[in-house]
Amino acid sequence: MRFIAEFILSVVELLESEARAFKLNILSLVSYLVFLAAGMLVLLVGAALILWGFYKLLITAIDPIAGAFIVGGITLIIGFLIIYGIRRTAAR
Repeated sequence: MRFIAEFILSVVELLESEARAFKLNILSLVSYLVFLAAGMLVLLVGAALILWGFYKLLITAIDPIAGAFIVGGITLIIGFLIIYGIRRTAAR
C-alpha cells in the first residue's frame, strides 16, 4: 500500500512540475508572438512609407496613374520574390 501512495505522490509532483513548465512555455510563446506581430507591423509601415515616397518621386516626372502602376508592379515583383524565397527555404 505504501508503494502505491508513493507512486501517486510522485506522479502528482511530476504533473505539477510539468504544468509549471508548460505555463512558462506558453507565456514565452505569447510574448514571442506579440513581439513578432509588432515587428511585422513596423516593417509593414516602413515598407508603405518607402513605397509612398517612391510614388511621390515618380509623380514629379510622370503621370500619377502611371506612377501608381509602376509602384504597384514593383511591389508585386518584390512580393513574388519574397514568397519564392520563403518557399525555397521551406522546401529544404
